[in-house]
Amino acid sequence: MRAGTTMRSGRFAELSRHTEVRRLAVATLFNTIGNGIFTAISVVYFVRIVSLNPSQVTGGLTIGGAFALLAGVPAGRLADRFGPRPVYIVLLCVESAAVFGYAFVSNWPQFVAAAAGAISADRATAGVRNAYITLLFTGHERLRIRALLRSVTNVGLMIGSCIGGLALAGTSKPLFVALLCLDGVTFLIVVAVLAAMPAPRASRATTSARIVTVLRDRRFLAMTVSQSTLSLHFGILAIALPLWIVERTGLAHIWISIIVSATAVGGIIFQIPASTGTDTFAGAARVGRRAGALLALACLLIALTTIPRLALPLILTGATVRLAGELLQGASSWGMSFALSLPVRAGTYQSLLSTGYSTAAMISPLIADAILAAPGPTGWCCLAALFTIAAITTAYIPRIAPTDAAHTV
Repeated sequence: MRAGTTMRSGRFAELSRHTEVRRLAVATLFNTIGNGIFTAISVVYFVRIVSLNPSQVTGGLTIGGAFALLAGVPAGRLADRFGPRPVYIVLLCVESAAVFGYAFVSNWPQFVAAAAGAISADRATAGVRNAYITLLFTGHERLRIRALLRSVTNVGLMIGSCIGGLALAGTSKPLFVALLCLDGVTFLIVVAVLAAMPAPRASRATTSARIVTVLRDRRFLAMTVSQSTLSLHFGILAIALPLWIVERTGLAHIWISIIVSATAVGGIIFQIPASTGTDTFAGAARVGRRAGALLALACLLIALTTIPRLALPLILTGATVRLAGELLQGASSWGMSFALSLPVRAGTYQSLLSTGYSTAAMISPLIADAILAAPGPTGWCCLAALFTIAAITTAYIPRIAPTDAAHTV
């Protein structure tokens, strides 16, 4: 066991010396510091400072998610045509402007407009970034880089959530606004880093051929549906759990920041080990099944927090189990998507998966609203059932016969 761990650590150490990997890591760090700030303060800011009610917040995020559905695949097609780097940079600039807009919203329509821009750019960026990694690196190196970047992501989220905790300790509007502006600046720093990186050449294949190829790939479509369903765990951390803590448990708001920070620490430590066994399509599917089971268990634990004396320990235990599911789901998604994506159409493949994630992001606020509206733990139990179905589906996908467009794995 120790020899295997040492070997993996050596590979990651060697990889981290690669100039482009270091630059990607720096870009990811700054980007996710901003994301951590936003995740920690957004719900409290919009509900307590802007005076939107929880339904307005979830409704606005849902509308933003609907706009994001329209952005993913077109962004992927542009990335295949012109290369992912310039498209990536433009999307980051759009997201920066939208986040600056959050700092100055005073009513619901303004919130919806900012959310539409920020969420659309964020979800489109995810697919284009993965396409960039697909073209910049090769083979299993991509999986190791994604695991490394996810660990860096959690470092950034931890730092950002700690910074956000400063605002949660009080109710100062100027401090909230300053932190949102800081989040907007982080995107511009990422743009500066990307400007110094190489721009892989785009594919010369026709755009129509790319779309047809991807839509005929049954395994990739099935994987997109199952992984997008599992990715609802992001909504648990960012929306459902904070609202549940604020509205149902009576716990101090600072626990939101503590949970986000602890989640980041766990990701830093365990993301790379969690990626073990995902270098084949079948192995990644098995890891996805385990992820779904853990996410279902997390929902059931959180459901029991209606018992006042057990609220805090159950919230913390449920958040820990959710983290384990998150780590396995991420590793499973990378392994399955990289195994099936054709490099010459990486933008379209990865953006289709990103569109699936956008669908999940659009649904997440509705699920959070339903959880709050449902009597007792009913909503959490229904979400647990959904994760269980997704886990079973993910395990079945390798049995689907590959199309001509898919890789043989």
